Amino acid sequence: MLNTFNRLLEVADGLQSNLVKLLYYEIDGDFNDFYKSYESLRLCTILEGEKHVCLNNKEEFTYTKDRLLILPPYSTVHMDIQKHTKALVLELNDRLISEVKLKTFTSESLEIDENKFYLGPNNGDVKNCLQRIHNIAISQDRNKQYLLDLLAQELTAYVVRESGASQIINNEINTLTSKAIMLMRENLSPPISINDIAYTLNISVPFLSKKFKNQVGISPSIFYNNLKLQEAKKLLLSKNVNETSWNLGYENVSHFIRLFTRAFGFTPLQWKIENDKVLL
Repeated sequence: MLNTFNRLLEVADGLQSNLVKLLYYEIDGDFNDFYKSYESLRLCTILEGEKHVCLNNKEEFTYTKDRLLILPPYSTVHMDIQKHTKALVLELNDRLISEVKLKTFTSESLEIDENKFYLGPNNGDVKNCLQRIHNIAISQDRNKQYLLDLLAQELTAYVVRESGASQIINNEINTLTSKAIMLMRENLSPPISINDIAYTLNISVPFLSKKFKNQVGISPSIFYNNLKLQEAKKLLLSKNVNETSWNLGYENVSHFIRLFTRAFGFTPLQWKIENDKVLL
């Protein structure tokens, strides 16, 4: 249980599973301080008491246990807590958001202000799921981390049904990774390097790789290579194997043939011959 908002203490404390981190806070009262949501979406709930907050020096409000607050990454929050308050905060990682977005939410995303937040009701399925998360977290169940991952997915699926919350989640999942993927798709032949993609997005290669892998499950290099191999099928309809290899940035044709064969179970030449027959 934390009694102050300090990132070093947050990193060391809390219960963490593969998809979510739980942080419990207990503040005695007469407390004023700032904190940030850093790189993760934060779902904030009150167990007892209340918080008066000001977000990004703009929005100001008070909320209690009947409301939940979702903060985008890198939000700045000023808190004024005047009485004894207990809070539960869930840091939702990129993999969790990605899985929920891809599997359970299909509406079109809407562009929102990057400083937008969501303040919604804590009731019904959401409240029930949060209670079960709390119960598992304080239990001695040996499977608690696995169960927390399941409940975190369930909770996020409930939350995104609310339009305001879904906009924040869509905005987060559709920013950096989608821009990188768009650059890949626009630069298949000739290709672009991962270094150039990172440079275009004004980030480092390690940061791009970490965010991409967290959200998609594989590295940007592997993802891009898969896109290029799919493009190779199209190019082989009008080009020979050597030309296709060179157009996609594979200077070593033998290496290209091995990658293609491993991916599809037949060589580029076999693919070309079979599809030339179809075209005839």
